[in-house]
Amino acid sequence: MRSQCSPPPRSCNNSGARHCRDACARTGKPLASAAALLIALGIHGNLPLRLQADHLTVAGERQHLQLEDGSKVLLNTNSAFSSRFNERQHQARLYKGEAFFEVAAERELPLEIDAGPVRASVSDTSFAVRYLDGEAQVQVQRGAVDLRTLDDSARLRLSAGNSVRVGPHGFGRPEKLDAQKDLAWVQGRLVFENCPMSQVLAELRRYYPGWIINNNEHLAQVAVTGNYRLDKPLDVVPRPGPDHLRQGLGVPGTGDSQLRTVIFTR
Repeated sequence: MRSQCSPPPRSCNNSGARHCRDACARTGKPLASAAALLIALGIHGNLPLRLQADHLTVAGERQHLQLEDGSKVLLNTNSAFSSRFNERQHQARLYKGEAFFEVAAERELPLEIDAGPVRASVSDTSFAVRYLDGEAQVQVQRGAVDLRTLDDSARLRLSAGNSVRVGPHGFGRPEKLDAQKDLAWVQGRLVFENCPMSQVLAELRRYYPGWIINNNEHLAQVAVTGNYRLDKPLDVVPRPGPDHLRQGLGVPGTGDSQLRTVIFTR
């Protein structure tokens, strides 16, 4: 952004012009510094997580981890995770996002995992934990998971094939797990069944390294059913036609060709 100063009066001489340029320079430096600060804040807006988490993923990225006790973890898109092991406890924490755990049976201590309002204690189990917008969800594929709220006001043992949500007010009602659909991301897929496009786009925003904007009210209500690849999230959206337009806009100055804005209009 170019700094501007008021034009000098008609009687402005060379020294006055120099004064004007100096004023512009003095004004420009704080503006440039402020702009740099805003950019830094935008890039490092999750700085507290960077200081706490051992592992971070960005949109569209997944990480395979192996913990000190041999447990395997698949960290999903836009997630933050850490672990700590000592003689008294084996503890991990999901700060945000989603992770799938494969925990072996032969262990001296259970693995304890904190995710927002819930703590899970597990051994010989395969399960997923999701923590977004203040709500946690636990999905058990194999074995069982012992759950309790962090204030220890409620406890629940969740068996294989079941799922439960945990919010600020405690446990919700356990539900049947559809592993092929609910855990499809573990296999690198996204599966939807009669899901409104508005909800589909909300999920795609977690995986797409840019912005997705929908201004088409009709498109928001379209039901989506299908099995899609995680590395091609926009394949979920119908191709451009007479009723809607898919428009990709590159973001200048990012240096990342994958960072784009996608707008859906009539």
